[in-house]
Amino acid sequence: MRSDGLSTSVAPLLAIHAVSLHYPTGFHLGPLTLAVAPGERVALIGPNGAGKTTLLRLMAGVVRPSAGTVELDRRPLSALSRELIAQRIAVVPQTLQIPFAFTVAEVVALGRTARRWKRAGWQWREGLWRDEQAIAWAMTRTGASAFDGRVFNELSAGEKQRVVLAMALAQEPELLLLDEPTAHLDIRAQLDVLSLVAELQREQRLTVVGVIHDLNLAAQFFNRLVLLSHGQVVADGPPDAVLRDDVLDQVFAASVRVVPHPDHAGPLVVHRRPGIADVRSPIASLPARLP
Repeated sequence: MRSDGLSTSVAPLLAIHAVSLHYPTGFHLGPLTLAVAPGERVALIGPNGAGKTTLLRLMAGVVRPSAGTVELDRRPLSALSRELIAQRIAVVPQTLQIPFAFTVAEVVALGRTARRWKRAGWQWREGLWRDEQAIAWAMTRTGASAFDGRVFNELSAGEKQRVVLAMALAQEPELLLLDEPTAHLDIRAQLDVLSLVAELQREQRLTVVGVIHDLNLAAQFFNRLVLLSHGQVVADGPPDAVLRDDVLDQVFAASVRVVPHPDHAGPLVVHRRPGIADVRSPIASLPARLP
C-alpha cells in the first residue's frame, strides 16, 4: 500500500486523487484520496452532511471536483463522454421519479440507452437482439419480471427498487453506485435488495460502492467501509477496524457500543442504554394535577 492510500498490487478501477469540492453553501469536501479495486464492495458511511452522496456523485462524474482528479481505469472521467461513462458506470438513486405511466419493462429498457450507438444493417439487428437479451436477463435476475406489465409508479417502494436495480444492470456496467438503496424500505425489503446486490457482485464481478446509513447493514453486506465526517475520510477498512466505540462516539456524537454479531463474524452496533437516573420522563415533570 502506497502512502497515498492507493494499492500497488492491483490497478484500481476507480481512483480519486487529492479531490476537493467546494459548494457555495460553504460545504467543503476533501482533499480525499481513495482507490476502489475491481470486484470490491465498498460502503460509504457517516452522519448526515458528511459528504457521502457528494462523493458518490463525484465517482459518477455527475459533478466535477474543484481540484484533483477522478479516474476510471486510469483515465480522467472529465476526458470521457457521458455515453462512455454510462456504459461502464450505473447509478441506483435513492428514488427515481418517472413523470409518465411507463411500464416496468419500459423503465428497465431505459438502461440500454447508452448502448444504443449508431447501428446500421446487421449491426442494428444484432444490437436490438442484445438489448432484448440484457433487459430480459436483468428483469429475471432481480425479480422485476414478476410485475412486468404493471405501471412503475403504482409499485411499492421495494418493488420500485428492484426495477431500478434491473435498469442499472441492463446497462451492463462494471461499476455500480448505490445512493441509499435501502431508504424507505422495510426490513425484509432492505435484506432482499442488499442480498441481491451481494449475489450479483459475486456472479458478475461487479464493483459496488454504496451510500449506506444503517451501520449494521453496511457491516453485514460490505467488505470495506469508508467512514466520512465533515468531508474527510476518518476511517477506511474492514468493518471490524472501522466500527469501533471510540470512533463512532466521536463521529456521530452518540453513545454506542460495538459487540460481536450473534449470527456472523462482523460487528454489531447498538445504542448504549442510559441509566434510569439519566432519563427524565416528560410525564414525571408534569404537575400532580392538571388545571
